[in-house]
Amino acid sequence: MSEPMASSQASDCEVSSAASLQPMGFTDILDSMFSLYRNHFRLFAKICSVYFVIALAANLLDGMSALLVSTGDDLSILSRVGGAVPLVTFFVAILAMLVVAGTLFFGVTQVYLGKRVTAGAAFRQTKRRFWPLFYSGSLYGIVTIALLFICTVGLSIPFIYLVYPPGNAVLAVGIGIFAAIYLGVRWIFCSLAAVFEEKSAFQSLKRSSELVKGEWWRVFGMVIGIFLLTFFILGILPLSRGLISGVMDGVPVDEESPQEDGNLLDKLASLFALGLPKLTSWSSFPQYAIWSCLDAAMTCLILPVGLIGVTLVYFDRRIRKEGFDIEMRLTNKEILQGASDSVRN
Repeated sequence: MSEPMASSQASDCEVSSAASLQPMGFTDILDSMFSLYRNHFRLFAKICSVYFVIALAANLLDGMSALLVSTGDDLSILSRVGGAVPLVTFFVAILAMLVVAGTLFFGVTQVYLGKRVTAGAAFRQTKRRFWPLFYSGSLYGIVTIALLFICTVGLSIPFIYLVYPPGNAVLAVGIGIFAAIYLGVRWIFCSLAAVFEEKSAFQSLKRSSELVKGEWWRVFGMVIGIFLLTFFILGILPLSRGLISGVMDGVPVDEESPQEDGNLLDKLASLFALGLPKLTSWSSFPQYAIWSCLDAAMTCLILPVGLIGVTLVYFDRRIRKEGFDIEMRLTNKEILQGASDSVRN
């Protein structure tokens, strides 16, 4: 008798959650975003702890490799190994971010729908859907982030103006940047489609495009607002490297740059400067390790916020375009009916 009762209670939870599904404006998404983050902070912290460990290890290895390169000659084995470490740790950190992001996406979908989920169960789902997540995420990053980076850097290369007229060069770069932004918004839900809807890599990209189609500017505005808020919080948490270094009584970073120079905009920019201090000797390694720990912790602290926001935009698109809220109510009504029938039997 206890099992049907438990099933009925679980179904009631899902039905109440389904009943609360409704189209959301930007302010509603922000309110739900911070509410979910606060109510399920422990779940998100457990998921992000994996990235914290990997990112911290990668930063420490980068620091040690930099010291090995600086203390060894150009042909020494230590210098060769030290020179290869940053590239390896970079790809490992990117892979860890992809896995943790996919796990967070799945975890958010479950708690938003009123279902119970553990960090272990979320990681198992990401493991099961790893290759579609990896391929779709890699294609997303290569086409959007890499294209945006190349086009942005292209404007600062004098050679491009020797090959092409300045007007044509700027136009080509502008078109590339617009294409990167356009595809970035069209494919913003690909990870959710791969992990939550269990689509293949290319189907995930197509599925995301279908959800965004017809409402590109709306999705663009919401996503930009969410990420601007996320980056703003991420920027003001550390305040500045100099401030944290001063609290730790460490050696100031970039001692060669004069602190008294610069206008107000330069000072404001330095206030939000992120990054790790440069290592010059093993004696400064403890300060580097402490800052690496703080940097990884702050990233993990704010990472779920943006992903929660994207997930809420995803559900908002499904509700508006596909009647997902009605579908959930009908599904849970059938579950309740089946549970009540089992109790009567």
